[in-house]
Amino acid sequence: MHLGGKNYSIKDENERIIGEWYHIAAVVKENQGSSEVNIYENGVLIKEITSARLLGDIEGKPWTLGQEWDSKGKSDFFSGQMDEVRIWNYARTEVEINADQDSRITGKEAGLVGYWHFDGLTAKDYSGNGNNGTIYYSATH
Repeated sequence: MHLGGKNYSIKDENERIIGEWYHIAAVVKENQGSSEVNIYENGVLIKEITSARLLGDIEGKPWTLGQEWDSKGKSDFFSGQMDEVRIWNYARTEVEINADQDSRITGKEAGLVGYWHFDGLTAKDYSGNGNNGTIYYSATH
């Protein structure tokens, strides 16, 4: 993930089955001087990380999803499919993640910042917040 000019990579070594869909949720809780990151797969906590503060003030700054982007040469791209990407402005609980992980939401939920279906060639934001994106490099579904 690239946020506000900084790159963040959280690797998970769990084996994936080709052709299977997985629900992945990353929750970042900012504290004074540090960040707690919890990664959930299909509603189950699989990784906990505490590090230096990750996000800071990212409002109005560009970000990417599915591409490692740095000055060390060739970029690495996500190899797979993404659907139903949602970004919230608060750290969601495990109960909240499990409650709606397998369904489409309305886009009007409190705290929802961005919501992309990826059901076409554009990344339209269905949250009503106007965070539309551009799909690059022949990404298709």
